[in-house]
Amino acid sequence: MNHTAYKQLNLDIPYIAFVAVFFAEITYYLLILQTGIIEYLNADLSLIWMIPVGGIIGIFTIYKIQNKYTYVFIALICQTILMFFYPNYNSFFLLILGFLSGIVAPFIIYQIKDLYQVIFALGLSYVVGTFGILTISENRTHIAIILSLIALVSFIFISKEHHHKNKIKQLPIKTILHMFLWLVLDATLFTLLLHSNISIWGDIKFVYIISLF
Repeated sequence: MNHTAYKQLNLDIPYIAFVAVFFAEITYYLLILQTGIIEYLNADLSLIWMIPVGGIIGIFTIYKIQNKYTYVFIALICQTILMFFYPNYNSFFLLILGFLSGIVAPFIIYQIKDLYQVIFALGLSYVVGTFGILTISENRTHIAIILSLIALVSFIFISKEHHHKNKIKQLPIKTILHMFLWLVLDATLFTLLLHSNISIWGDIKFVYIISLF
């Protein structure tokens, strides 16, 4: 392999790693944090309200701190450890899970380099998520662990790419508010679909159609 090809291969690794992190975290959000835990707790507002509160705290935390890569890496480690105890969480751990998600999600979104990364990551995430949602919420422990490990391991390669670069710019408040609004609307949509009388995931035909689109 010549030097040019080798160099191009190295340049591609962080790109693929980022797509893997993006995919894993979005799928984790859909299957575990959003539908899995909420369904397992029967959408008990006295408990699940801690998740969005933790998310808000996490978003403003990542906005303020300087060494974002280190904190996000630590957050992914904590997320992976906590997934071994899924879905048995009390209100405190739900707050922590929301906080970790609030740290990781804005960072990932801010690192998007082009539209193709979004297309690949979201496309793969919604396909896997559509099939994964057929698994009963309390039986998704292995899914939670695998997704967290994918995000954690892939993130190492992203960190190496930027290790010697300057610190990342601060996220604009407008961007944070847009992300928060998207999270609220997306969570509301999936929660309503999950608890509606018409189950779009009940028929495997619909699963294939959703995955295709």
